[in-house]
Amino acid sequence: ANSLQSLSKLQKLHLQFFTYSDTNVDCFGIILKAFENSPTLSNLILDFSQTQITSSVAHNLHRSLQALPQLSKLDINFSQCPYVGNDAIWSLCQGISNLKNLSLLKLNFSVCSAISGHGLVYITNALKNLISLRVFELIYTNHPLKSAFLPFSEALDRLVNLSKLVLNFAFSKDLDDQEIKALARSFQKLKNLQHLVLNMSSSLQI
Repeated sequence: ANSLQSLSKLQKLHLQFFTYSDTNVDCFGIILKAFENSPTLSNLILDFSQTQITSSVAHNLHRSLQALPQLSKLDINFSQCPYVGNDAIWSLCQGISNLKNLSLLKLNFSVCSAISGHGLVYITNALKNLISLRVFELIYTNHPLKSAFLPFSEALDRLVNLSKLVLNFAFSKDLDDQEIKALARSFQKLKNLQHLVLNMSSSLQI
């Protein structure tokens, strides 16, 4: 953390945690504190995939994101994290909502058994404030999404600056043709879209 604080011109930071667990909470909190002293940091990549990260860390991350209003690129990977729940998504999205300068947002919640479709509601609420986004990638697989999908599709309407959109809802439990029609209507509003990737594989109700 002391080393990070001394990098006054740091623009991009990529941290990958291979064996993260609750025993490291204090250590990671110190690193997050260093973010607050990085006025030039614009690109942040955090990879927690296959770790034991819990919601308490997401709360720390929420506070740190609030101290980084200059961020333009944010990539967070929680894939295969069994203890990441809806409360973690809520906390994370509270921080993301304040990042008005974001041009790129990537979120990966694949194979997170503790989350449900309701976490998509929190992501939707955050998107409503991120009208500067040019790249949005979301991996949210193997969950029931029907109740949250229509508001999500409508929120995409506001992202008129998007040039790249990647959505992975593979193995969804309950999406059917009506949800796909709503998503298709939102695409019609994205006049600047150049790159679209849509994965609904093994969603058997479609």
